[in-house]
Amino acid sequence: MHLVIINASPRMEAKSNTARIVRTFIRGFEESGNTTEVWHLSDKKQWTSAKEAYEKNDNILFAIPLYVENVPGIMLEFLETLQPKKEDGTKMSFILQGGFAEASQLRCGEAYLEILPSYFNCEYNGTLIKGDNFGPSWMPENIADKMVAHYEKMGRLFAERGTFDKEEVNEFAAPEYFSDKEMRQHKRIGKWMQKALFHYIAKKNNCKKPLDDKPYQINKMNCTIRHMTLEDKDKVIEMMRVFYASPAVFSNGSEEIFEKDVEACVGENPYLEGYVFENGSEIQGYAMVAKSFSTEFGKPCIWIEDLYVKDDYRGWGIGSMLLNYLEKKYCGYITRIEAEEENERAIKLYKNNGFEVLPYMEMKK
Repeated sequence: MHLVIINASPRMEAKSNTARIVRTFIRGFEESGNTTEVWHLSDKKQWTSAKEAYEKNDNILFAIPLYVENVPGIMLEFLETLQPKKEDGTKMSFILQGGFAEASQLRCGEAYLEILPSYFNCEYNGTLIKGDNFGPSWMPENIADKMVAHYEKMGRLFAERGTFDKEEVNEFAAPEYFSDKEMRQHKRIGKWMQKALFHYIAKKNNCKKPLDDKPYQINKMNCTIRHMTLEDKDKVIEMMRVFYASPAVFSNGSEEIFEKDVEACVGENPYLEGYVFENGSEIQGYAMVAKSFSTEFGKPCIWIEDLYVKDDYRGWGIGSMLLNYLEKKYCGYITRIEAEEENERAIKLYKNNGFEVLPYMEMKK
């Protein structure tokens, strides 16, 4: 039996997990005297030869890495160059491998491959699926070979059967799903092993930056706090509309109140200060702070009346930055703040910064 194997991985052969799997599969397949020819789609110079091999042979196998639930675009591009077979009888088989260990993660791709041959007037001849194939190309040769050694047996069985037997494939592909016990073990140990592997891969590739580096994200530490000015009025009022319409605030406010609040912040009012959070020219949020005296504590007091951060900048530590700023600026003052019970995120922020819940209600007239 002669088998044409087309490696659909976009990675160059030397770095391709799929290419390593194919080489191991071939060892088992050729034990009984069968022959193979292999074409790698990552090398476009081979496309013409791969296309000719498809046209001249009646036993075709595509070896495919699955990226989440997507076959490589390079394979789809190659398939567009092929014409349906003029004569019946060509068998089309597949090896589908991915990084996720559970076979269930590959079933979507398998279902697609079951119907793909019909578009080329070919007979579907089975799909060998297997996950947990992320690491081989990054490992030393002896370890990598051991990681894919089980494909040799499947090559041998394919030579004997002339197809991928469904029961044998399912046994090979296991586990379909992780058990609860395996999931607990992964949470305790697996994530640390994965982290160590990623650090090893990064080091091997001469990575100079931390793995969690985000070079295209604005540097969070560039955020500055400055006093509100009259030029900020329109942008601040726009944010106030969003803030006062949210569940974080009991009252909905009004345009008249918003105008008065901003004018008090930027004018001569000694009782209210306004701040904006800024990164370059982008305003990320605002705060308003009122001043008073607490007879309960015998100290001057500041009330954080408004504290709003735009959605895109939440989790950046801006709220904590303001609280630290005020603590230093108003050293010796009592700092008070209100929060709706439903605003769990804000309450967590305040508690993390040392605030305590007071055991009484607030009233107004």
